[in-house]
Amino acid sequence: MEGEGTASPQRWWQRRPAGGVAFSLAVGAATLWIASALQLPEARDAAVLSYLVSLPIALLLPTLSAAGLLIGWQAWRAAAPHAWLVVPTLLALLANACALALFLRVMVRLLQG
Repeated sequence: MEGEGTASPQRWWQRRPAGGVAFSLAVGAATLWIASALQLPEARDAAVLSYLVSLPIALLLPTLSAAGLLIGWQAWRAAAPHAWLVVPTLLALLANACALALFLRVMVRLLQG
């Protein structure tokens, strides 16, 4: 039991970088697809329900994209000797960054009215 607990355990995406990159790419693709499909509700009297539904989605999905960015980045750093992971990692990071940008655009439009 001596010396146990001194080093922090590695997360699964650091132990298996290819799986972390694949997960990040899947999250990036899904959030990018949802972000591109997310539309602002029309400005009318019955739009309150649409706003109430849109706002939590627009706040939750950027969190998933940020997690995808973090997991992809950490998996890439853990997979330094694996050059074949460069392209999938860059695609995953780009997809997550674009999804974040789309969500930010929707939020700015939503809050501006």
